[in-house]
Amino acid sequence: MVVGWKLFIWPRVVVQFIGHAVLRRGDNLVCVTPDTADEQRVLFVEDPSIEFDAVNPNARLPSFFHAIDQHPDVSDFIRVEQQIHAIKAKFPARSGPLLLRGADAEQLQQLQVQQVRLIRGITLRMCKPNERCVCNSGRKFRKCCHAAMTRAQRAEVQ
Repeated sequence: MVVGWKLFIWPRVVVQFIGHAVLRRGDNLVCVTPDTADEQRVLFVEDPSIEFDAVNPNARLPSFFHAIDQHPDVSDFIRVEQQIHAIKAKFPARSGPLLLRGADAEQLQQLQVQQVRLIRGITLRMCKPNERCVCNSGRKFRKCCHAAMTRAQRAEVQ
């Protein structure tokens, strides 16, 4: 087992470092953890200083964000992501959906609404009209998701 950081990069906005473990098979590193996005390849940086308690079934590897853009919405996005992570960390680590009830469920739902609003606002501010759309359709942003995001943002203000 090799531990390190799995990186998710939101270009010009933020980098998320997620503690991650992979297996070394010969000269290759192989990720055996299922990913919700079903990615075949991940950006991984080995870091032997990370410790993981493989005996504890509730152990989790660390994670953190590095803001690239200094806009307050990016700081708010990171704060919301950290709060979501803190709620989920209260429950046993396992794969599959997490079923929450009560105050944790209500707080998580409110945070997810904030998360969507922040992602939309950051995307509208950062994505240029002629860039490829963030949904990976291959179309230009202005001809794809821009109008729907703008309508949703206007509806929130009213």
